Amino acid sequence: MKKTIKLLLSAAILFSATLTANAQLLKKENFSVPDPMHFGVRGGVNFNTFTHYNTYAFPTAGVALDYQLTPSAPIFIGTGLSYVNYVVSDGHELDEYQSTLHIPATLSYHINVAPHVFINPFAGFFGAYYLHTTFDESLNYGFRIGCGMNFKRLTFDVAYDAGLAKHKMWASEGLKSSTVFLTVGFNFVGKR
Repeated sequence: MKKTIKLLLSAAILFSATLTANAQLLKKENFSVPDPMHFGVRGGVNFNTFTHYNTYAFPTAGVALDYQLTPSAPIFIGTGLSYVNYVVSDGHELDEYQSTLHIPATLSYHINVAPHVFINPFAGFFGAYYLHTTFDESLNYGFRIGCGMNFKRLTFDVAYDAGLAKHKMWASEGLKSSTVFLTVGFNFVGKR
């Protein structure tokens, strides 16, 4: 819980700092406005854990889409679909692998910090459907926060998912997921 609070506090500080920087940078010339829509592929690694269990790293891949809500402000709604693996392990002999499809829904603010370079803090929710699981439930959901950086068509993102669904496995009840994503991507539609 303390880690989640520290992460949320860090995201709030980062968001307020970038808003301040954006206000100063908008006064300069040669800064661009992002295209109103972006669609592309993402790939990277996710680090996940369930309450009181070890952390593991797995590859992740998917597609992402974001669309500008209003032409007067660089606020975007984003979604996508990604394949994510989890493992629940007691650190000894019991390992249970979980495969999911993640669908996020986020709001982001695209801040132009240099020509063709944008910083995008974002927050929202995610839903996940377990394709392969030993849990009693087949759904997970929770909050997502993070920040991205875009250079023309390239994207770099860091995100944190805090799962709210309580899962039951072995003798443990109330297991919640925590996942950190590091991804790199390429937009086929739209550029910065």
